[in-house]
Amino acid sequence: MAGVPGGGLKASKKMYKLYGKDYYQRIGQMGGSKRGRKGFALNRELASAAGRVGGTVSRRKSFKNPIDQERYEQCLQHLEEVRALAMEKRLMVQIGDES
Repeated sequence: MAGVPGGGLKASKKMYKLYGKDYYQRIGQMGGSKRGRKGFALNRELASAAGRVGGTVSRRKSFKNPIDQERYEQCLQHLEEVRALAMEKRLMVQIGDES
């Protein structure tokens, strides 16, 4: 049974035995040779644009622009205020239920 590690190893050994030591290599070659180069290998500008987009949505907290740092801190402060209000409302609801 290939759904478990032991079964996968057993299946792998059987394939080597039936089809030879280079079985998985031949499968990989067939898959790779069906189509030529594709994706970002063909279009460097597209790769660059995609990287630029990915970089703008980065989750790292290093800021080169002080305005970005200030905006980030404002967002954090607002988030804390919202959390505090939510906790306050939750406590009011719990107190209201008891009385």
